Amino acid sequence: MAYGLHKIQFGTASTLLVGHRDGWDLLVDNSHLTLKEAPRWALFGVQESVDPHLKTRLQALTNEDKCEHSAEGYRFSFEEYRGLGAEERTIFFGFCGWLPCSIQIHHHHSLGHPDFALEPRFRVGSRAVYPEFLGPLARLEGQFFLLPDDQWTLLDQIGALNSLPAGDKGVPERILPQWAQVAKTAALADAELDEYLGAEDVVVPEKVSIDVLEDSSGRTSI
Repeated sequence: MAYGLHKIQFGTASTLLVGHRDGWDLLVDNSHLTLKEAPRWALFGVQESVDPHLKTRLQALTNEDKCEHSAEGYRFSFEEYRGLGAEERTIFFGFCGWLPCSIQIHHHHSLGHPDFALEPRFRVGSRAVYPEFLGPLARLEGQFFLLPDDQWTLLDQIGALNSLPAGDKGVPERILPQWAQVAKTAALADAELDEYLGAEDVVVPEKVSIDVLEDSSGRTSI
């Protein structure tokens, strides 16, 4: 994992319970989120009712090949979850909240140094905190949270940059596009850059065009 990033640990369990609502459990393993019918017994021996609307929506997503259905429940790989539309994602709401952390990104060594790396730090208010991460989820002080897409993408990009071989980090055409991506996503995620990183303004255009002009005397300029 990258500086400042710690992976959610499972111990001896193969899955962890993220949350429960309306007769359904949300579970996570190393690569999937699973929604499973799990009605619980309430007071006086009355069983909790299962939300039928959620089941209808999950069956529709199964028919569209956006998840898999088995006896274990409705399974979404992390990439399948990432590919869901905003309305489709609402099936996961209510099982846990959104990660309440702000992100600050600090650097180790300068751009172009073979040991250049980024360290994300997390705060709740003025308090430093140390969440664990897995796919679109974070766990902080024993409680699960969903990651907003921009934060999830930012942490993935930081991990990819930090994982570059030392030789690539010293080659401008390899490290600078990676840093430009991180800086762009950091702005979208409202992440704060340290003073050095904030001054490293790298622009990597998607396309470069060249105009070739010939004047009346036949001279060519670019």
